[in-house]
Amino acid sequence: MIAKTREQVERLRTAGRLMAEVVEEVLALVRPGVSSLELEEAARRATLSRGARPSFLN
Repeated sequence: MIAKTREQVERLRTAGRLMAEVVEEVLALVRPGVSSLELEEAARRATLSRGARPSFLN
């Protein structure tokens, strides 16, 4: 996406911050024995809990 307005840039920044939080939360769960499905579910829950819609559900 090419941001053309300040509003678009700010929306992208907000989304980036939100996803950084989700990544940090999921990374904390990564360890031997944790399946990729468990990590995906954690990412989905973390994204939804922040009021966003996970793109991997599209």
